Amino acid sequence: MGRGRGDFRYDDAFRSEAVSIVVDRKLTLRKAAAEVGVSYEAQRRWIELSGLKAADHTEKSD
Repeated sequence: MGRGRGDFRYDDAFRSEAVSIVVDRKLTLRKAAAEVGVSYEAQRRWIELSGLKAADHTEKSD
C-alpha cells in the first residue's frame, strides 16, 4: 500500500524546531507553519503535544 499525504512522518528534531519557532520567535501558528513548510494543523498538533496550549499562540490580527 502506498503512502498517502498523511503518512509522512517528521523526526523529533524537526518537530522540536517547528515548536521553538512559535515559542522563541513568538510567531503565529500559521506563520510558523508556512516558514517550516508544514500544515497549520500539524503545527497546532505539535504545539499541543509539546505541553503548550494552542490558544496561547492563536492567530492575531496584524
